Order: sequence, then C-alpha cells, then structure tokens
Amino acid sequence: SHALMADKRSRSKGYSYSKRAKQGLSSGLQGFLVSCDIHREREALRDVYDALNTLDADSPSAKPAESVEDELAAELQDLRDAAAISKPFQQVSIDCKGLLFVTCPGRINVLKFGDRLFELIQQGHPWSRYVMRFVPIVRVCRAEIATIKSACAELITASPLGSSTPTSFAIEYRHRFNDQLKRDDVIPVLAELLPAPHSTNLRDPEQLLFVHAIKSHCCLAILPHWVTRKKYNVQQYAAAVRSTRRWLKNALGPSVCRPCAGCPCGMLHQSRRQQHTERLITRLIGLDMALRCLLRVYDVGHIWFL
Repeated sequence: SHALMADKRSRSKGYSYSKRAKQGLSSGLQGFLVSCDIHREREALRDVYDALNTLDADSPSAKPAESVEDELAAELQDLRDAAAISKPFQQVSIDCKGLLFVTCPGRINVLKFGDRLFELIQQGHPWSRYVMRFVPIVRVCRAEIATIKSACAELITASPLGSSTPTSFAIEYRHRFNDQLKRDDVIPVLAELLPAPHSTNLRDPEQLLFVHAIKSHCCLAILPHWVTRKKYNVQQYAAAVRSTRRWLKNALGPSVCRPCAGCPCGMLHQSRRQQHTERLITRLIGLDMALRCLLRVYDVGHIWFL
C-alpha cells in the first residue's frame, strides 16, 4: 500500500518513476547522463526533473512560422513530439546502479541547458544535493567503432572543432558493462577526425570529445569547460564555487565600494553596497581558481568600474 501511495504521488508531480515509462537506450536519443550515489537514484532524478522543468518553463517560446511550409513542418514536429509535450523529460532505463539517463525532445538544446544549470551553481544557487556528474549527451548511437566514428564526425562538424580556428581538444572515453570497445581502439580512430590546426591538450582542453559506452550503446557529446567545471561534477564544482566566493568575500569585501573621493559607489547605502559586491563576485567567480594567482586584491583601491 505504501508503494502504491508513493507511485500515485510521483505520478501527480509529473515524475516518471513507473517502469512502464522506461525504455532502453536507442540510437538517436539525446539527453543528460547523470551519476549519483547508489540508492540515491530517486532523489537525484527528482532534483534533475525539478531543475530541467524549471528551465524549460522559463525558455522562450518558439518563433512564429514565416511561411505555410514552416507552419506545416512545425505542426508535424509537434505531432512527432506529442508524447513528450506533457513530460518533456523522461528517464530511460539503463540498469546501471548510480547512473541515470534522462532523455528530452529534439527541440531542446542540451548543451545550453547544461550551461544554464552550471551558471546557477556559479551564481551561488546549487540545485541538487544528490547529483554527482551531470553530462549533456548530444547523440546516442550503437557501440560500434564505425558507427561512433560517423556520429562523432557529424558532431565535430557542428562544433567549434569543425572550424579552421585552432582549438585545443581532448578525448575522454569511459565504459560501463562493455568490454568489447577498448580505449586504445577508440581514441586513435577519433583522433584522426581532428587534424591540424587543432592540437591536443590533455590538461585543460577548450573542447572535449566525450564518449561513454554503456552496454550496446554509446553516449556522445563535445563539451566545453571540462576542467573548469570539474569534469561536469556538480558537487565538486559547487564546492569550488563556495570556496572561491568565500575567499572573494573576505578579500574584496573591505575594498569594494569603500567611500572615497571620486568614487560614485561611496554614495551608495550599505544594502546597495552589498548588492554591488555580490554582482562583482558573480562576475569574478567565472575566472575560477585563476583569481588566486592573477588578482592582488589588497593592492586594489576600488574596482567599481567592473
């Protein structure tokens, strides 16, 4: 009876915990690969649903159609995604403890959603206690060398790595319940798709080709800020942000908005000074740990012009 009541409550909130709503990974899906502690999958899934549904509700609506053909194409797309309109985010069963996959319709840009969720953490608003890694997945394909190479070639063309501008990159390969694909077989094949002027940078790449084989399928994405975002580990990134914010508050607090001649911030009230300091910290937090080496805040008179 308790399980039945819990299932009714979960359905009333719009969460997809029912086994009937779960389907295995299939080619062509996109979504988010989420890791968490074992036996915390339910709580992590709830946090992911809450965060994604909030972002989806705040997203701007689609642009109006410019022609009859565009309108018909939009209607056809709506019909294809009819099952995903009421529940745009659905859990897909992958039968791996501590690992979840949440799929979403094609109208959603998973990379932008990932950026916005990490921006919330950067602004001092952590959105989950249970999610460990949160990785946007642009493409799911079969876990076969030829298929992975073809799918990665398409992703590279649509990413900064597809331009002639020199970009540093790295390739991250992981696997779960798949011993057929070896790291030494996958990485050299994918590295051939990234010739000069691009260069390898394993310590801090500008773009990272993420390849995660799960059973018979493979999750692919090209991700920015891999090192800055702590390999997309939500908890480690939130801890780094808290540490940096604490350091900046202690170091910049006495210096910012200090009343002095010629400083317009000196006329602000104390509450506005605090708001100004918070805005400054939010801007500086994006520099991550490099601030410790680059800034000498005790020698800065006032930084109100930022």
